[in-house]
Amino acid sequence: DVYTFTPSTGELEIDEYGMLEITATLTGYQSGGDRHQLSAYVYVNGSRYAGITNYASRNQTQRSGGVTISTLVNCAPTDVITIRVKHLGVAAIIGRSLLPDETFITAKFWSGNQTPP
Repeated sequence: DVYTFTPSTGELEIDEYGMLEITATLTGYQSGGDRHQLSAYVYVNGSRYAGITNYASRNQTQRSGGVTISTLVNCAPTDVITIRVKHLGVAAIIGRSLLPDETFITAKFWSGNQTPP
């Protein structure tokens, strides 16, 4: 395997040198009737690598919305990749059953004879 995913921690551990393309779409649902902002971050070995913020929902009629982050990471063995999300404004539920298939993460790994930078 080129990486190992641990569902209980959400960690993706890299097993060889290569390039990882990671994309996460996180959708939230809120019923607070006010603005809700979502931020998504990719972390490499505990340090923030990339991030994006988006107003996800605005009021009682626009209750759902999300944020998408996509980035490339030059990886080495034992690197640990995680995705974290935070919100600002009214609370929201991410991955709610009202929004099936709208929260997902994909990871594509290209291995080869790459050397570390």
